[in-house]
Amino acid sequence: MAELQEPELGQVISINKRAKQFGALDLGSNSFHLVIAQENHGRIQILDRHKETVRLAEGLTKNKKITKAAEDRALACLKRFAERLQAVNTKDVRAVGTSAFRRASNSKGFLRRAEKILGKPIEIVSGHEEARLIYLGVCSNYEHGENPSLVVDIGGGSTEIIFGENSTPTTLTSVNIGCIPLSQKFFPEGIAKKEAMKKAVSQALAELAPVREKFVKHLWRTCLGASGTIETVFSLASTPANRPVIDFNILSQIREHLVLDDTKKNKQLMRIPEDRRAVFPGGLAILMALFETLDIKEMQFSDGALREGLLEDMFSAY
Repeated sequence: MAELQEPELGQVISINKRAKQFGALDLGSNSFHLVIAQENHGRIQILDRHKETVRLAEGLTKNKKITKAAEDRALACLKRFAERLQAVNTKDVRAVGTSAFRRASNSKGFLRRAEKILGKPIEIVSGHEEARLIYLGVCSNYEHGENPSLVVDIGGGSTEIIFGENSTPTTLTSVNIGCIPLSQKFFPEGIAKKEAMKKAVSQALAELAPVREKFVKHLWRTCLGASGTIETVFSLASTPANRPVIDFNILSQIREHLVLDDTKKNKQLMRIPEDRRAVFPGGLAILMALFETLDIKEMQFSDGALREGLLEDMFSAY
């Protein structure tokens, strides 16, 4: 597995015009991500990152159709991505769509328009493939990726759970529960009431129960969490700087602060990035259900996710 080399804050990146550059587009149900990288002496050197909150899953109707408003947001974002990708050969770009695209019944027209913008088709990956790519990306940003590890990623439309060791995933699943539909159902306008949180956790527990036995039989040394919900939890948690981990007690504390009735005085809610407030309560409910279902004692955060997994795949084929 190639090592990912992230630029330090304020560092000026030297772009080697002779080095091959890669573009990875992760078109998720909540956010679209673009990463551009180049090969640098056997390493993947990140040149550019860009993220936009599109909320494609939020734009799915009851008939599983992408609304025009959601489609317009997505296409406008892809136009901005295409501008950033001008220096990258289209054959070295990979764009993948995840849960919202798998569920949408009218995605063909959108995909045609998106292909004209990007100059190449968008690949709709299965839940299994999404989980595999997430595992590769998480391990690429974790120095002990060879250890037996459990990886979880809570997305906008689905949740991926993976066990692996020696940087190889062996048990993978994608559960059809994400922070957007759960938040829409139980937490309208991002307001989290105590009874609604109980119901959201109960639904998440029910959705996760069928996959429990696949994972609790494994003995993992490390549990790693990825993507926006878990990143936000870590930003809210008070953890020692030398050992940044979260446990169920920390999640319970965050929940208790989140469900304060007077949201105007809820300082914790104000600490959540504005583009995540509406979907965070659902994500927290899923995370609490994951801890309970899989008997997770503590979790670390990894910056790596699906887009880094795409880079790993392209780099290994290079």
